[in-house]
Amino acid sequence: MSALLPRALHTRAGRLGLARSVWGLAALTVPGRVATVLPGARDDRFTRGIGRVLGARHLAQAVLSGPDPTPSVQAMGVWVDGAHAASTLVPVLTGRPFDAPAHRRAALVDGGIAATWAYVGWRGLPVQTGEPAGGFRANAARVLLRRLPGGVPLLRRAGLG
Repeated sequence: MSALLPRALHTRAGRLGLARSVWGLAALTVPGRVATVLPGARDDRFTRGIGRVLGARHLAQAVLSGPDPTPSVQAMGVWVDGAHAASTLVPVLTGRPFDAPAHRRAALVDGGIAATWAYVGWRGLPVQTGEPAGGFRANAARVLLRRLPGGVPLLRRAGLG
């Protein structure tokens, strides 16, 4: 386990994954405190529940990406972050399922955070130093990205398309 940290700190993608792990762990374990830091969010049961779900998502993405993800795995992470950002637009624009304006503002802030993760990951795609394409995660990411909307341009950006 101790060898993972130096490997993660060696690459931009690894540092992003480490930051994502910290963010996800905070959202999962102390979602109320995270909510009070975000503009427009409030600490209530609904917000804490959403925070825990999103924290688990970020932790899962960090674990699945690993300390030194291949370009295809990194591209898949960019796609997931982009989809997360896009999915927050529905409640922001329609107000559903959120009743309170504070929840809509929190969704907007969360979407901005997800878009930032996507942008930082996208910027890192051409400079990846991950293992050569191969292995289950890399192959699964390439298969999925070839089928998902917007996935092929991400593969091209990563030098795989």
